[in-house]
Amino acid sequence: MPKNDDGYILDKFRKTINLLSLGQTKRKRFSEDSLAIVNTPALLGKRDALYENAISLLQKDMFSMNAPDRSRAYEKALSYLISGIETGEQIFFAENFKEKEKHENSPLNHYMLLLADTVQSSFVLCNHGLVYEGEKDSISDFIGGKATIQIKADVVVFLGAEKKVLDCAKSLIEKAVPSIESYKSLLKKTMSKEDEVRYKRAYSEFIETERETEQA
Repeated sequence: MPKNDDGYILDKFRKTINLLSLGQTKRKRFSEDSLAIVNTPALLGKRDALYENAISLLQKDMFSMNAPDRSRAYEKALSYLISGIETGEQIFFAENFKEKEKHENSPLNHYMLLLADTVQSSFVLCNHGLVYEGEKDSISDFIGGKATIQIKADVVVFLGAEKKVLDCAKSLIEKAVPSIESYKSLLKKTMSKEDEVRYKRAYSEFIETERETEQA
């Protein structure tokens, strides 16, 4: 099994579900000069960049990778989505922000949560095969060679399930494209020129940072 922090990632994911509370998040009100409001364009850019980073990973040919590399890709995509959701929960809109209610009532975070949950499922299924490979000799000593052969056949079932769940994640991404494009159009229409500059700067910084990380 690859040396990663999958336990930490899954724990963080569970906390993120609690954070969203399935639509029960209470909206706070801030003055227009408060840091929470001033940071809104930058946080929007950060969240959207994190989402795009996750999508870029998930749209790769995952099954051209070996299992350890796939596991790391799932983990990274899941981490992006979780961070994106958490960033989204830090976003608040000024009273005079255009189309404020549409932004506050946007279900984007909940779509990202469903996508993250789907990716998490592929991640866990992939890691099952890695656990088997790492433990098969000890398992054979414990339950016997014949039983271990049967378990190996069962591992193939998990691999097939991983592929199907990944297909579901890609289908979910595809179905969301029109809504994502509509959301981008709303952002462009409702941001001031100054806010748009700050949004694009933050978006570019996070996209570039992640690309540099991947190349390192």
